[in-house]
Amino acid sequence: MLKAIKAAVNTNELLLEEEQLLLKKNKADKLSKTKALMKKSSIDRTEEDCKIIADLLREVRFLEQYKDRSDFLEKLSKYMTLRKYDERTVIFRQGDIADAFYIIMSGSVAVYIDVPSELKHFTQMKEINKLGPGDAFGELALLYDSKRTASIVTDEPSELLFLEKNIFRTLLGMVASNHINVIMDFFSAHPIFSGLPNSDLVQLAGKAQTHRYPIDFILINQGDRSKNVYFVIEGTLKVMRKVLFRGKSLESALRSGGNEPDSDDPTPEDVKAKNFFSEVLELDTMEKGSILNDYALLHDIPSKYTAITVLPSKIITLSIEAMQNVLTSVHFDRYRRTLKDYPPDDELRYLYFFENRWKIFKNHIVNHTLFRRNARKYTCLLYTSPSPRDRQKSRMPSSA
Repeated sequence: MLKAIKAAVNTNELLLEEEQLLLKKNKADKLSKTKALMKKSSIDRTEEDCKIIADLLREVRFLEQYKDRSDFLEKLSKYMTLRKYDERTVIFRQGDIADAFYIIMSGSVAVYIDVPSELKHFTQMKEINKLGPGDAFGELALLYDSKRTASIVTDEPSELLFLEKNIFRTLLGMVASNHINVIMDFFSAHPIFSGLPNSDLVQLAGKAQTHRYPIDFILINQGDRSKNVYFVIEGTLKVMRKVLFRGKSLESALRSGGNEPDSDDPTPEDVKAKNFFSEVLELDTMEKGSILNDYALLHDIPSKYTAITVLPSKIITLSIEAMQNVLTSVHFDRYRRTLKDYPPDDELRYLYFFENRWKIFKNHIVNHTLFRRNARKYTCLLYTSPSPRDRQKSRMPSSA
């Protein structure tokens, strides 16, 4: 019987594996077919071709807001082309005349700006950001009819969706303009950027990206390094830190510590002997207008916390280099004064011990009070209840 069950389980696993492989193959075939269609000129694309391409565009993050607007995506599919680029290919340079809009289909690109070098009259390229699949770039210069404000170079072999300037303005101009205006409105209303010239706000908005994140998305991971500052436009995030404690458990740490539990870091010997435990402590709640990751960036250290969404959130991503290059010294000093650091681990341990000692004491008081209350109730019942002999007498008929 057991052999039959195992054989059935193995058969089901094999069928499931084959089904998954078939799905992957079908998806790859469909993607290959769609990419082939995008090599056709807009004149040669049929209505059916546009529908197939539109299905692909629905999966692109920048266009996900239009996934239910088939007519718009099919119209866009008529003109969107796919271009392949080798690693370290320059897509355009800072100062170039803008002629197209791009969305990253696969691969990644680096964003560079020109900064003064040690040599007089010479500049050097400084990386300020990286963009990956679903990210878009190039819209700012098209919207404002200006020159490129940064250089874009592929980090690896990449595929980019390409839309010519005139088509972009006709189909996506209003959308992109609204996207830029949302960022500009947010920045202009934020105390850090108060009084910043409109031209500088435009530059900042052009270097920023906005993304929507679902619940339980880890935006920043404790210990990681990032080049970006995050501004919360919508939603809520929790700031958490994983803290290590000496001892096998909270109870053993409280017992061994006496009046003053040990709030030091576990030693290498503790770690080797597994004489430690960890707790994830909540440090802060970040809502609209909050800034994340700035302290770690400016001090060139790994992030001291994890930031995770607890509600669907919309976040602006901006590189610290872009801020340094665009903001005036007055505005950057104002920004520095708003930097928020959180208490070190030893202080968090002390607070954690104090809080849990209070909880234990409170529970003890509550339990003791309940015990005494119940004891009084049962004592009263004992003295007020009739004895068995009295109850028997009460049941006997009267002699009268």
